[in-house]
Amino acid sequence: MLKCACKKRVTWQTLILISKIFAMRWFTVIMVRLFIHTLSMSASLTRANEHATRSGDPIGEGVSLRAHIYYDFGYSNVFASKERLGPPAVSAAIKEHFDQLFDQVEKHFEMHSIILKMVTSSVSRKDDLSVYRGSTLDVRSTLEKLKSHGMSLKKSNDTIFFFFVWTRLLGGGRNTVGQGAYNTEATFCTESVSAAIIRHYPKSNVRLTLQKATAFM
Repeated sequence: MLKCACKKRVTWQTLILISKIFAMRWFTVIMVRLFIHTLSMSASLTRANEHATRSGDPIGEGVSLRAHIYYDFGYSNVFASKERLGPPAVSAAIKEHFDQLFDQVEKHFEMHSIILKMVTSSVSRKDDLSVYRGSTLDVRSTLEKLKSHGMSLKKSNDTIFFFFVWTRLLGGGRNTVGQGAYNTEATFCTESVSAAIIRHYPKSNVRLTLQKATAFM
């Protein structure tokens, strides 16, 4: 009887072990199939995304960006010194420079299938926007003044107010001294005012900071 009982226990233990092995194998097979399916789906999505990128379907057609551009006395003085211009000529030269700069930004976006017509609605010197902390520009306070000024003009929501300076920027939260811009985010074509402070060397054609700030708005 003892031998019989032992045989039964061994048999049942063997069957249970075999069942567990088969269960583990089936589980492994299922997981492998799921993994392969996931890879296949991922590859399909990647190909679709690459196709969409290659096709370059344009976005933003019919949308305009009306830029109201301001600069301060510091920017004007550096520009005049660099170009050796007197007061009567410097304003016209700065306007021409910004017309060319924003035209280059428009072409940059167009290369990435973003069809955005950039119009320089106005270019003027404005010295009462700047709020200083020592020798640096307090960007938080200055941006608030720029937004308040923009709001008072009651322009359409496709308007962005740009304030160009050469003074070092300070106070942008996660940003540090030496940052290139401080701007509103996700405000373009909304009820909120869109505004940006851009640190830009006068007469320079470097436009990366301007492009980035515009894209984030």
